[in-house]
Amino acid sequence: MLSLRLLGAPSIFDDDGEIHLPSQKAQALLFYLAAEHQRSFARGQLITLLWEESSDREGRNSLSTVLTRLRQSLPVFPLRAEGDTLAWQADSEVRVDLHEFQNVSLSPQKAASI
Repeated sequence: MLSLRLLGAPSIFDDDGEIHLPSQKAQALLFYLAAEHQRSFARGQLITLLWEESSDREGRNSLSTVLTRLRQSLPVFPLRAEGDTLAWQADSEVRVDLHEFQNVSLSPQKAASI
């Protein structure tokens, strides 16, 4: 199971312990998409956000490299690519503390039972 902690210092764990991603950009992309899990983003938006100093071509190459490295580094790949967009892909093998917190916060019955 993959576990992301976004509340507090961001970190990533699997059953064997903490996972260290190959770059800060990979980490930033993963955490950003997890935090904004109800939205899809055009690749151009993400390139502007993470590689604002790069040309569009360089940014697209950098994004492609980061996605490849994430696929190689994570036991579960929690991102979905649809055409020119990327989004968080909910999966039973991925736990995100922020999503759990939001689910409890939005459900008065769950909050009352805690």
